[in-house]
Amino acid sequence: YGASSGVGIFAMQIAKLKGARVIAVTSESKMDLVSRFKPDSIISSKHPQCRADYILDMVGGDLFNYNLNILNDGGTLILYGMASREQTGPIDPQLLMASNKTIRGFWLHPYFNNHADYQANLNCLYGLIIEGKISVVDSYSYSLKDAQQAHRDVLSRKTMGKVHLIP
Repeated sequence: YGASSGVGIFAMQIAKLKGARVIAVTSESKMDLVSRFKPDSIISSKHPQCRADYILDMVGGDLFNYNLNILNDGGTLILYGMASREQTGPIDPQLLMASNKTIRGFWLHPYFNNHADYQANLNCLYGLIIEGKISVVDSYSYSLKDAQQAHRDVLSRKTMGKVHLIP
């Protein structure tokens, strides 16, 4: 989920570079954008019927529990956002043990405290962009005076790719 987000677009491209089979899940209105990055398949977020070894979840809420259920045995679910603004349900540790599933959380903020690691990762990302191995979608720019509208558009999922504020 979130294949049309800035992080989702980078994740798809990097996964493809690493040889992964990528199934992109996004809303039907955003499928054209997502198809530009050549995932192996694109599935509507209204009818996601697939199983996977790795799932990147930026939505959270009820979708988190759904993703945990469609995750293959031995798979990993990575939660890196809460776009739904909803709490996830309780997690049954016995389910995780019985199916050897792993849940990981990722938040960028702790990387800011380790400047060397953060800079190294940025340099790697920039290198992939400069070499033309991955590309950036800059589909929405707002003037700084329109920051509130930009924030509303992000929260309502009207945007795709990265959103920029121009001073």
